Amino acid sequence: MPFDLRGGRPRPTVARRLTVAVAALTSVMIMMGAVGGWGALTYFDARTHRAAIGDLGANRPAAREGAKNFLLVGTDDRPGLGGMRSDTTILAHLGEDGKVTLISFPRDTLVVMPAYTDSAGKIHPPSEEKFNSAIANGGVTLLIKMVEALTRVRIDHYISVNLAGFKAITEVIGGVDVCILERNVSERVKNDEGKYVTSSNTNDPMSGFRGGPGHIQISGDQALAFVRQRYGLPGYDIGRTKRQQYFLSRILAKVREDGVLTSPTRVSGLLSAVGNALTYGEGTRTTDVTQLASRLQGVSSGSLGLQTLPTHAPTKAEGATDEANGEFTKRLGAAQLYNQSDLDAVFGPFAGAGEGDDAAGGGDVPISVLNGSGTAGVVVKVVRDLGARGISADNGGNAAYNNYKATWIRYGAGAEATARKLLAQIPAARLMADDDLAGGVQVIVGSTYKGLADLPAPAQAPGGQALAAGTAATGPASPAGPPASGSSGAATQPTGSAPPAPEPPADCVY
Repeated sequence: MPFDLRGGRPRPTVARRLTVAVAALTSVMIMMGAVGGWGALTYFDARTHRAAIGDLGANRPAAREGAKNFLLVGTDDRPGLGGMRSDTTILAHLGEDGKVTLISFPRDTLVVMPAYTDSAGKIHPPSEEKFNSAIANGGVTLLIKMVEALTRVRIDHYISVNLAGFKAITEVIGGVDVCILERNVSERVKNDEGKYVTSSNTNDPMSGFRGGPGHIQISGDQALAFVRQRYGLPGYDIGRTKRQQYFLSRILAKVREDGVLTSPTRVSGLLSAVGNALTYGEGTRTTDVTQLASRLQGVSSGSLGLQTLPTHAPTKAEGATDEANGEFTKRLGAAQLYNQSDLDAVFGPFAGAGEGDDAAGGGDVPISVLNGSGTAGVVVKVVRDLGARGISADNGGNAAYNNYKATWIRYGAGAEATARKLLAQIPAARLMADDDLAGGVQVIVGSTYKGLADLPAPAQAPGGQALAAGTAATGPASPAGPPASGSSGAATQPTGSAPPAPEPPADCVY
């Protein structure tokens, strides 16, 4: 499989990161299958890790005939960090029409975490959290449940790639040749011990990488440090993304060109190493993963869509404590917000209705308003204002937590139409499906709530008379606002970092 799935140089987008990783490893599997036969892939399948997936609820999105959805997750398990961390999450949609769409979730996106039970048996009610905390809090089950509740897209297969697995791969194939450019830029970073260190792209005490500039060979711990480094690189995580893409391309080159697949001993070792880097969800097999790799290999530039859920740093009005650095709250740190209309535009074409859900109905369902802001009297006001517009709602008292910033509209099976009617009244709110609501709708009012949307004023004709219903007023169109941050999937430069470095040659990287 070529490194760039579309031909030419890859875009510097996070959306390609996990896809390239899975594509690279499954390409190795396809090559090994061609050399070692079906028995090699069967052996590999038996050795690959499996992630248990628990109850995902009764109100899951419906499957779409002829389509498949893969959730691709990048994990980095390190001692002392409190378990698994998800660095990147991508939904890969294999459409009925042969097209492939890759949608990336920014890891700091603010969401409502569904209720879950942790490994100690403690039950946690829904809470406002960052996207990447799901897998650390409740494992694969909670992550899939959250993604389905957020997007209404049914997840058919789960695959994760662990960066630590690349250490073993590089040792089996005898190291990887890389070319590192000299950047002549360094930065001061505070380490875990509270001491400041100086990081550059060739010497980073934070990851432990040292090497270059120039052509060098890396393996083992240095290879792992190379793909983990983010400080001293252009664009931090964007620089790390480019490194990982580049590194995986070099692994494939080594496997193809160095006779790895002609040595039974090295093939056996490579099967084991790749197996240690990949984890499948229950019900996913190597044949499913090779189907994904084959589809990616065969798509043309017009058949591969690359998107990122558009997000933006919060403003003061949206609850930011520090707009300049994107700080949201002391508890959450920096976070990213999305608009419901953007989310609907991105995932709507691939969504399926929930089981038993009548999205076109809209019959009356119970609506409850909860105070998640900690501000006294806010629920009474919301219930009264909704009632004045003919919408009946009950005072649900206080939410389990009083630290919500955004306002959320949660809905159970069959209640999406009602939830969307409420969204028209509270357009700054966001929707989340939730089994636990049993057909009802719940509004959790956050601290940034400013009231219901203004009712539209009657349209005026040029003479000042009200227009008849359905008649459009004429006049200059209002200027379009700036595009939503991240809407193109392009990466943005972190606040306060150096200007973007020029693109390195194809065979080198910063």
